[in-house]
Amino acid sequence: MWFKRAADQGQIESIYNTGCCYYNGNGVAIDKFAAFKCFKRAAEAGYDKAQTSLGACYDNGIGVEVDKVKAVKWFRKAAESGNAQASFCLALALKYGDGVASDLVESFKWFKVAAEGGIAEAQWHLSMAYRSGEGVAINDHEADRWEKLAVQGGYTPDVEE
Repeated sequence: MWFKRAADQGQIESIYNTGCCYYNGNGVAIDKFAAFKCFKRAAEAGYDKAQTSLGACYDNGIGVEVDKVKAVKWFRKAAESGNAQASFCLALALKYGDGVASDLVESFKWFKVAAEGGIAEAQWHLSMAYRSGEGVAINDHEADRWEKLAVQGGYTPDVEE
């Protein structure tokens, strides 16, 4: 595995990619703990994709015990680096008070960052925030615009949403 060779030499993106290989079983046996360790090493070195993956590990108990507070910490680090997926994860945590106090205004801010970054599900949540006034003034025009973008981006809401 070439990623592992480069990872062993300290190349941060390769450390992250090695984690992805362990996570998905690409060229190696699936090993969620090994994936977690790789993500953690690359995240601590500042790699935003690894920070997002590490947050997901803590959020879902992948290779480590569930720790929603640590999940939020890592999602926030990656979001502040401009990672759209992490921004979406952070927005959800803030909306539902999952590992952090609920804050609809800050949640809206991060949904907007993620939506502008092309995350279709974030576009949907942003449209619903505009429609309901969660963290922002009601604005049906903006709600319609973001809803249309979400659908165009392939997002299909659950009937329960």
